[in-house]
Amino acid sequence: MTLCEENLNDADKGNCLVVLDREEYDSKMESLLADRSTYEVVTRSPFGRIERDLNASLLNLKRQQKIDDYTYFKLRSTDGIPPAIRGSIKHHKDGYPLRPIVTCIGSALYNTSKFLTDILAPIQNRNGFSVANSQEFSNEIADVTIQDDETMVSFDVVSLFTAIPVDKACDYIRKKLEDDSSLHSRTKLDIEDILSLLNFVLSNNYFVYNDTIYKQIHGCAMGSPVSPVVANLCMEEIEKTAINATPVSPKFWKRYVDDSFCIIKSDAVASFHDSLNSIDQHISFTIEHESNGQLSFLDTLISRDNGKLMVGIYRKPTHTDRYLDFHSHHDRKHKISTAETLLHRALNLPNTQVEKTRETARVCAALHSNGYPKKIAVDVIRKKARSPPPTPTPEELVGMFFKWAEPTNRRNFAVLPYIKGITEPLTRILKEHDIQVTSRPVKTLQQHFPIPKFRPAEDDQCNVIYKIPCASCPWSYIGETKRSFTTRRKEHIRNIKHCTKGSNVAKHAWTFNHVIDFNNSKIIDKANNRSRKTLESWHTAKTVGADNNSCPLPRQYHILLKKH
Repeated sequence: MTLCEENLNDADKGNCLVVLDREEYDSKMESLLADRSTYEVVTRSPFGRIERDLNASLLNLKRQQKIDDYTYFKLRSTDGIPPAIRGSIKHHKDGYPLRPIVTCIGSALYNTSKFLTDILAPIQNRNGFSVANSQEFSNEIADVTIQDDETMVSFDVVSLFTAIPVDKACDYIRKKLEDDSSLHSRTKLDIEDILSLLNFVLSNNYFVYNDTIYKQIHGCAMGSPVSPVVANLCMEEIEKTAINATPVSPKFWKRYVDDSFCIIKSDAVASFHDSLNSIDQHISFTIEHESNGQLSFLDTLISRDNGKLMVGIYRKPTHTDRYLDFHSHHDRKHKISTAETLLHRALNLPNTQVEKTRETARVCAALHSNGYPKKIAVDVIRKKARSPPPTPTPEELVGMFFKWAEPTNRRNFAVLPYIKGITEPLTRILKEHDIQVTSRPVKTLQQHFPIPKFRPAEDDQCNVIYKIPCASCPWSYIGETKRSFTTRRKEHIRNIKHCTKGSNVAKHAWTFNHVIDFNNSKIIDKANNRSRKTLESWHTAKTVGADNNSCPLPRQYHILLKKH
């Protein structure tokens, strides 16, 4: 078995790595994409059209002064990367089905989707039925009682994101926006502008798999920033309609995205289930009944005991108890944080002392199996047992906010790669200069075993540092661009043709009558916006005869150059 023949993938849940035969993975993906009621094959690339139409819409909004220059250039797209689909393996389910996830980062619509998310997010979760996390759910259910003629059931939507009716979702969102008195404080766009952009984002749901372009003809893409908000708003309307329509309403109903927990009369379960499934033909709810007086929801296990509900911790059978190993090459603060998070959940999620004690013992055993000294768990528990600080008054919160917002009080921030014995003293030195420091691991398992993703051809990749040599002398040009290298190289060729002022490449070619060797131009590094300029200067300084338009490399880096 070789790695090229295998597909190494993160499991959908359970914190483990799954090794799957590549042919089997491709077969599962092709089977999933063969559903012609959800996906269709596209023979002509739509990505250029999408980018042009988006930029035209944004320019129109800018001319109407509904978005400012900063927002326009942030949302405007050039050389966007095509969204790509991959499958996350549900190893806890029979047959190991795949959860489709579309990677939209860097695509033409990604920033617009995030922009719409910021506008729409405040209008969700206003009906009192949704919960943000398991802690909120535990608090909500702590005082609820259950009668003998009542039962616990949970409902789950089958493939929620691909089932969302986009037209109906936009209608639901229109109603929400019309009732939102604070909309004008978040954006200058009117409701029609918002819905037009939203419909454009949701209707241009294209992605790539194995060099084939598909369109998702129904629902939202799982991976687009705005999709969870649209799905949540759609679910709010569905649950409200179902609860109002059923003859016997649930006594208790809480939902987290597409999973719902319900307490209802035993003889009303079937009719309520039918009401949920009758609202939209594409949205289908599955049901799970309590077993032996127990039902799991999120990562809690709800048990009934003489009319009372007990909250415990639920783990799937595939749970590994594998956490950040204490002896791994990571910052000690990360390891302490791991222990604090697990013990915080053990001490706060259960609603009985017996369950808290049982869960704490389980977590301590898991930490020990991951190499954590007993003292760490003891110190964390002792710290958690102290009285929590008093909740600030509204006046104190306002004062804290303005103190934080004051520009003179903002601290600088630095991210350092963690190297034991070096990062710690550097952190102390930087803190003396009021620079907040966090560390990151130099190497991760994901870097060694990357998730299979679509990657554009090297010359079509964006956010790169590149080198263009001269065919007649040792001179070369080092440049950087956030767009694709192909686009930037064409610009250099055009600059030489027109002898464009300000172009170092054109200046060298015309001044010395030299031939620029574009055939051997290449990408030499990749980086985000913050690092590209620095890396451009770095490669220029270490390359003999190199030229560029960037600032000289800061002298602090010169000691590193001597080692290269």
